[in-house]
Amino acid sequence: MKGLGKQLLVTLVDSAGALRARYVLMSGRRVLSKGECAPGDLPHAGEARATFFSRGSYFDRAEVEARNMRTLPFQARRVIEAALAFNEPFKVRYAATETNAGLQRLDLAAAPDVDIRAAMELLPLQTVPFTRLTLAENAIAALVALETDEPAAVLWMRDNVLVGLLVENGVVLSRSMDRPMPGAEDDLNARLERVQHAVEVAARRLFQSRDVTLTLMMGELLSLRVPGSDAPSRSLENRMTKRFSGGENEVLLWPELYGLSAVPACYSLLESNYQEEAQASRYASTLGLALSLLGVVGLIAASVLYFNLRVTQETFQTRNAKLEAEYASVRQKLPSPEQLAAMEQRLRMQAGLTDFRVDDFLSWVSQVTPEGALVRALSVTKAAAPAGQPAAGGLVMTIEWEVSGDYASVEQLTSGLLISLGERTTLSNNRLDYKPGQNARFTTVLAPLPNTFR
Repeated sequence: MKGLGKQLLVTLVDSAGALRARYVLMSGRRVLSKGECAPGDLPHAGEARATFFSRGSYFDRAEVEARNMRTLPFQARRVIEAALAFNEPFKVRYAATETNAGLQRLDLAAAPDVDIRAAMELLPLQTVPFTRLTLAENAIAALVALETDEPAAVLWMRDNVLVGLLVENGVVLSRSMDRPMPGAEDDLNARLERVQHAVEVAARRLFQSRDVTLTLMMGELLSLRVPGSDAPSRSLENRMTKRFSGGENEVLLWPELYGLSAVPACYSLLESNYQEEAQASRYASTLGLALSLLGVVGLIAASVLYFNLRVTQETFQTRNAKLEAEYASVRQKLPSPEQLAAMEQRLRMQAGLTDFRVDDFLSWVSQVTPEGALVRALSVTKAAAPAGQPAAGGLVMTIEWEVSGDYASVEQLTSGLLISLGERTTLSNNRLDYKPGQNARFTTVLAPLPNTFR
């Protein structure tokens, strides 16, 4: 029957300033057709999966103590919030693995709600039942994992945005991004060096006992591959190109497309209610086609299938309602964010955070302030830290920087500054004031971590 066993894989791309859908229609490993079109003109065939790239996405690996698996979604979100990765609503997805120490290892992927909504609005979700919507980086990691479970550095470029990934066994452990500064003459080799260095730093942090020996070039970087160099990496790339019949020349050029078939459900950013409707729609389409082809015997068989589907849906709805009730009960028993913040603050105060040198702190601030930014105001207050923020000896610092440049460069500078500040302090009340034609003002409140400036 037409459509059975087929898979429509889609990625959203920027084509001459207009967002288009790049797609490939697969049957197993065989490419049936491929092309590029407006999202609304996608072919209606088989299971559909989609991916998109978000400049604000975030990936990390963390270990948490979870006695009750139902609390993992809260803990995953808390890890992201503690990293100060977002200053806007976001969604987080994760894969959980129990470690030898009895902890849960979370491989996290998160993206801003605004980017997810934009992708969903572009895709024809009402006419094509999509079962996956995931980040491009997750699809790339899944593609690499089809051929190796070893950690690898992936350098990938799309629309002149350069991305460095550290991947292992189908998950993204870290991501660094480099985009050309407006008006700046920055060659690609310099950008590659920056991204490679960031990946190497992440690899040393996550793999202290072994080296990452595989480096893969993908996307618009494909032309930079040097035949014969780095034999293990080239061998891996060659195996990936031969995996799909009919897609040999495009697998490394569009890894976010061909890896979609292997992305696990846990990384889908579609809400569960939409996925259930999409699955039911797929079954309904298959059922309608079967009815048009089969006779009386087929009609009876289809009726049995429909009845079983209804029973399955009712069972799922009953179980879902029970889980929702249990979730609400667990949420009521968890401490509020304010209570958790107060407990954390008391514990840190009891640890003896009294020795703090302001001169060391000021020296460090000057070192992490990037070129293009100037400290315009700094105040040190001997007072209680903001709610939920540990402070050294009860000290809280409010700093204002003046940042020059257009919005893109200001955003890049302040993002890097936040990462540097987060290494030795916790931050709150981050605020960026930008007006075209004027220098931007960036303000934050810092609470030094215990024993960091003494």
